[in-house]
Amino acid sequence: MTTDFQTGADHMTAPAAPVRLICIGTHHKTGTLWMRWVFWAMCYKLGLPFGFGKTAAADEGRNVIAHWSSDFAPETLSRGDMRGLHLIRDPRDVLISGARYHARVPDAREPQLASPDPALGGKSYLAHMRSLPDLAAQLRFEMAGRHAQTMAEMTAWDYNRDTFAEIRYEDLMADQDGALFADILHFLGFDAEAIDIGRACFLDHSLFGSMTHRDRIGETLDIHIDSGAPARWRDELPRAIAEDYAETFGADLVALGYETHPTDWVQETRP
Repeated sequence: MTTDFQTGADHMTAPAAPVRLICIGTHHKTGTLWMRWVFWAMCYKLGLPFGFGKTAAADEGRNVIAHWSSDFAPETLSRGDMRGLHLIRDPRDVLISGARYHARVPDAREPQLASPDPALGGKSYLAHMRSLPDLAAQLRFEMAGRHAQTMAEMTAWDYNRDTFAEIRYEDLMADQDGALFADILHFLGFDAEAIDIGRACFLDHSLFGSMTHRDRIGETLDIHIDSGAPARWRDELPRAIAEDYAETFGADLVALGYETHPTDWVQETRP
């Protein structure tokens, strides 16, 4: 991983030239659906195209594109008129959220993970997850499966790009007045009027705002979001699982700036 990791507003400066392409990069269970709703609402109000993929959705005008594995095309990342937001989350909370999600999501929502897998005796990833006896078994399975893929994505990312705002999910969850999000929009090249609109969209579609009301978000979002609380791992990650996690991913926690030691944090989990 290439990183001199910095997050928040301190490393963000407004672009010197007009920005025509804005990239929103997340990873599995790092606020993907949250950012999708915020930027879709913002783009709708501003009349901007919003799409998904590795390259621009249109050739002319300003575009906003999102990729849920942050796997943008090289030609996209090298554009001089591009700015982006890259969002990560404490990997231990990603593991918990991912395991709970995959244990209850309908097959139709995750068709790739619903396909038969010879390595699982013909079962799908989702079917195998649902067959496991308890959360501990599900966490172990997720850790070796989809979570390992997510960690590979997060650690492969180049965190030294000056064209991306590197933001932690936890900081956005604490941004209850939208000040940090406004700084992000300023970094992305939006003017004052657009920033006001975007800030309002962020607050209205936040996990601590109207999206917390189940009558507003519906069953689909309920399944995906589960809990947006930070540092769930202290209460929900069993000690035995934490020990295995530290052995496998402890160095990555340090590299991503979530810990200063790969294993000391294990003592903070429940026995």
